[in-house]
Amino acid sequence: MSSLIDVFGLVRFGFRYRVRIAVAGFLGGALVGGWSYHAPRQYTTTLGLIEYSSQKINGAAAAMAGLNSLIGAQLPGTGLTSPNAIAELVSLDEVLAPVAKGRYPRCLAGDVTCGPAPDLTPASLDHWYPDLAALEGEERRWAAVRLLSATLVTATPNRQGGYAMVRVTSASPSLSVSLASAIAESLRSTYARLQTDAAREQRVYSEQRMGEAATELWDAEAALVRFESRNRSFTSAPRLALEHDRLRREVALKSELYSSLRRAVDAARLDELSTGPRLSVLQHAALPVLPDPKGTVFRAVAAAMMAGFLVLAWTWIRAMPRAA
Repeated sequence: MSSLIDVFGLVRFGFRYRVRIAVAGFLGGALVGGWSYHAPRQYTTTLGLIEYSSQKINGAAAAMAGLNSLIGAQLPGTGLTSPNAIAELVSLDEVLAPVAKGRYPRCLAGDVTCGPAPDLTPASLDHWYPDLAALEGEERRWAAVRLLSATLVTATPNRQGGYAMVRVTSASPSLSVSLASAIAESLRSTYARLQTDAAREQRVYSEQRMGEAATELWDAEAALVRFESRNRSFTSAPRLALEHDRLRREVALKSELYSSLRRAVDAARLDELSTGPRLSVLQHAALPVLPDPKGTVFRAVAAAMMAGFLVLAWTWIRAMPRAA
């Protein structure tokens, strides 16, 4: 009952200072709404990428899969899992640095923000973001990469579909499409290099392990030969027969391990020399026709309500000592 009285008291108090609250809400909504209305328009395009090896598993990965359980150790892998790897690579400086240094057409055909004639004159990011023009050298490169990773480019993995979506948002439709194409090219180059390095690590490790497996196989075969030469009638002795079976199983196991490692080395060599594309474009970036919604009405209403609530709370706190 007391809480109900408090609510009624708060309503009466708000009605008493309704003019002050209304003015504060109007000013807050007007300021935020005006800022949102005059904010530069943004244009977003979406690029879909899928790992090539997710469509067809590469030879080294297939050969390595069975070895992990066979030798009881974790062999070095690619370190790349589609589609999470794509989303993580997008934020790397190695991927964004070439994009930040690139030059892109000022206005492509079909750009709604330009005139009827396209302007294919290349320009750097300074043309659209003048704050970068005041910087030079490494500072400018770092600022451009920071702008791309923190504001313009976002990547979202789709684990169920096995692909990643890269969203590029900028102040120009032409720039958004150009950045998306540059990011796709940089990603494909970086991804191919990482896959090649991973295949090289797999090959080196497998070659080293294959040498050790060959030595173990030769030792096991030599032990079997020595046993048979010393015990020509071992079949009549149960203990000797069991020892012979154990040595034969040891030779079979070492032989299987050596053969598997040999296949893994051959597959890793092929993957290391492969020059084909490692990333495929699932969805090409399209030129945005409409700008992104600003949400001006929602922001203005939310700001008005927040401003009114803050004024109500401030007035209530100030009136509490008087009531006491």
